[in-house]
Amino acid sequence: MVFNLITFLLLLLCLYLAILYQSTAACALFLFLFIDWILELMILLYSRRHLKIELPDIIINDNEANKLLEFHLQAQNTGIFPMPYLRLKWHFTDAFQNKISLPDYYFSLNAKKTSVLSGTISNDYYGKFHLQANKVRIYSFTHLLSLPVACKAKADILFYPSPFVIPIQLSEGIRFFSAECDGFEEIISGTGSYHTSDIREFLPGDKLRQIHWKLSARTDQLLVKETGRPKGFPVLLFLEKGKSDKKASPSQYSTFLQYAASLSYSFLYYGCNHFVVWYNEKEHALLRIPIQNEEDYLSFLHQLLYETLTASKENLYSLYSHTYPCDTYFTAFLLNTDLQIYQNQQLLLDCSGNTSEALKNNTLIL
Repeated sequence: MVFNLITFLLLLLCLYLAILYQSTAACALFLFLFIDWILELMILLYSRRHLKIELPDIIINDNEANKLLEFHLQAQNTGIFPMPYLRLKWHFTDAFQNKISLPDYYFSLNAKKTSVLSGTISNDYYGKFHLQANKVRIYSFTHLLSLPVACKAKADILFYPSPFVIPIQLSEGIRFFSAECDGFEEIISGTGSYHTSDIREFLPGDKLRQIHWKLSARTDQLLVKETGRPKGFPVLLFLEKGKSDKKASPSQYSTFLQYAASLSYSFLYYGCNHFVVWYNEKEHALLRIPIQNEEDYLSFLHQLLYETLTASKENLYSLYSHTYPCDTYFTAFLLNTDLQIYQNQQLLLDCSGNTSEALKNNTLIL
C-alpha cells in the first residue's frame, strides 16, 4: 500500500512539474510512468486471479524431541506472466486461540509453474496449532505497485508430546486381572488379550480363530489354543479440566499433554492394558479409548490433541460407573489440567508449578 501511494505521488509530481515549467522531460517522464503504472496494474489484476496456494490439511511433527517443524506448501501460477516477488503473511494460533508471531514468507513464481515451497515453524509447546495463509501480496516487476490476494489455505499442525517412562510397580492383582464384562468381545478381537494355556485337539464349538495353523499342518490334525479368561483392562486413566476457573496457559496445557502421554505410555511399557477416558462436550458422554498396543496409543494421542477438555457436571468416577455398570477395574487414575494426579479419588501428586521431574521421580504402585 505504501509503494502504491509513493508511485501515485511521483506521478502527480511529474505532472505538476510538466505543467508548471512546461518541461518536455517532465512530461515524457510522466507519460512513461503513467503507461508503466497502467501496464503493471493490469498485469497485477490478471496475475492475482491465477495464483493458488495450498497447504496439507494436517502437518505432523514426526520428531517428538525436535520443536523445529519443517512443512511444505504448494504455490501455483496458472498465468502467462511470472510473479517476481510475493509476500505471505501467516496467522498462527494455539489451541486457545492465542496468536503466535511468525515471520513473513517471501517467494517468487515462474509463469505456468507449480512450486513446492518449504517453511519452518519453531514451537516450544505440545498440542494442536492452526496455521493459515492469512494474506498474500503480489508485487509488480518494479516493486512500485502491489495488490493483496485472498488466500484460504490452512492446516492443523500437531506437535505430539514426547513421553517419558514413569517407574511403576505392578501388583499380582494387575498381572492376573481378568475381564468380567460381557461386552469385552466388542472392544477387542483376537486371542492376543487372553491368558493362553495349552494346545489341544479341535472340538465342536471351537472358533476358527483359535486354530493353531502351523502346528495343525505339522501334525496333520486340527489343534487349537486353549484360552483362559480375557486379561481385561485393569487400569482407568481419566482426563479432565482442572477445577481452577483460570484457563490453562499454553505451557501448563503442554505439560498436561506430556503427563497424559507419559502415563499411558508407561502403563503400556509395563504391559498393562488400560482405558483412557474423558468427557466429550459435543457428544455429552464419556469417550473411552482402549489401549493395548502402540497403535492404540498413537490413536489416543491424535484424538486427545483434537479434544477440548471440559469439566463434567458429574463426578467422572460416578459417570463411568453409570455408563458402564458391568465393567470392573483394579485401580483408577485421574489427571487434570491443573497437573494434579489422583488415584482412586485420593490426591496422589500435585505437579502444578513443577517440571516433569516431579512425576519422573515418583513410583506408581498399581
